[in-house]
Amino acid sequence: RVIITSVMLAAKFFDDQYFNNAYYAKVGGVPCVELNQLEVDFLFRVNFSLRVTTDDFFRYQGELSSHATAQSEGLPPLPLVKAPQEMGTACPPTAPTCSGGERIDDTQ
Repeated sequence: RVIITSVMLAAKFFDDQYFNNAYYAKVGGVPCVELNQLEVDFLFRVNFSLRVTTDDFFRYQGELSSHATAQSEGLPPLPLVKAPQEMGTACPPTAPTCSGGERIDDTQ
């Protein structure tokens, strides 16, 4: 659920054209109403700041690589470091809606 929500938000943040929430819900196997709630919850938890600094990206990339290497070598997993949240420019919240019978438009 976290992955499909974050992929959907990343697409909305970076792309001018993206699929609607109903499409991502179908692909992710999550009810559309729940995905809408997850989207809003995710945005509030990150304070509507979807920008990641280059330093943060490379730090997390290194931590994930170390974790993956440790797993492949049979070592116990390394704890991931929790970074302080960065306050960025707030993006306006979306208000996605869909009904149970909404047709998913695959042509977007």
